[in-house]
Amino acid sequence: MDYLPVILNITGKRCLIVGGGKVAARKIKYLLGRVEITVISKDFCREIKEMEGIKLVRKAYESSDLDGFDIVIAATNDEKTNKQIFLDARNKNILVNNATSKEYCDFLMPAFFKYKNFIVSISSFGNSPKGSKSLKEKIKKYLEGLDV
Repeated sequence: MDYLPVILNITGKRCLIVGGGKVAARKIKYLLGRVEITVISKDFCREIKEMEGIKLVRKAYESSDLDGFDIVIAATNDEKTNKQIFLDARNKNILVNNATSKEYCDFLMPAFFKYKNFIVSISSFGNSPKGSKSLKEKIKKYLEGLDV
């Protein structure tokens, strides 16, 4: 196993998401209200445009865009750009998630939920996101039937 499951404290962190489509929108929802989010893209889907609490920057990605961020998510529809974001982030010691290729990730974003005093996360290491989501829902229903 190449990944170590950890719970990362993201309080006060600044996150850059590069990409303005539906994949980026899912990542934003995952982080919204937890970190300061800036999104860079040449264009944004309607869902992202309607989100509150994020900063939108309409432009093409450049390496210098990473300056000042703690976490970056590469969520463009261009694998070459996503790979470049990964390499740039690595050179600047910034944790990076690539939404389209686990090969260019420092961390994965599992399916998760909070239940009482627990955080339950499920990961297929990027091999079956739908399977992780389905298993998460089954575990959630199971826990709701217990008195823990």
